[in-house]
Amino acid sequence: MCGLSIARAADQHLGEVVVTAPREREPQARGDPTAFATVIDTSSAPSGVETLGEALAESVGVQVRRFGGLGDFSTVSIRGSAAGQVQVYLDGVPLSRAENEVVNLNDLPLDAIDHVEVYRGTTPLGFAQSGPGGVVNVVTRRPGATPLTGASVSGGS
Repeated sequence: MCGLSIARAADQHLGEVVVTAPREREPQARGDPTAFATVIDTSSAPSGVETLGEALAESVGVQVRRFGGLGDFSTVSIRGSAAGQVQVYLDGVPLSRAENEVVNLNDLPLDAIDHVEVYRGTTPLGFAQSGPGGVVNVVTRRPGATPLTGASVSGGS
C-alpha cells in the first residue's frame, strides 16, 4: 500500500502590499524618432509668446489662423489641412465633440500648459480618433506645492 504523506506548512501572515507608481507624464513624442512629431515646451517659449496659438505657430508645418485681433478666436491646421481636420486633445481627452468641429486655442491659458505635442499625419494609438490633418495634444502643468498666483492685463484697439 502506498502511503501518502501530507505536509502542512505553517500559516504565515504576510503584511499588506501596496503598489503605487507615478502617472506617466513623459511626452509620447519625445520617444518618437520620426519627424512627424514635435514637442513644444511652453516654459522655454520665446518672450512675447502669450497665447497657445502663438506658441504653436513656431512649430514646423503648423498654421494658426486668427479671426479678429489679439485674443480672439484662433484655430490650428497642420500641413495645409483644414482646421476641422486636426483633433485637439487636452491631457489625452478630445476637446472637439464632432467631426470637423474646431477648437478655439485662446480658451486654453498658456501659463497652465506644461507642453504641447504636435503629431503631423501619423498619430500614436493612444488617441482614439485622429483627424487626417494630425493631432495636437495639450498637456497641463502638474499642481505644485505652492499655488501659482499672478495677474494679466492686455489691451488693444
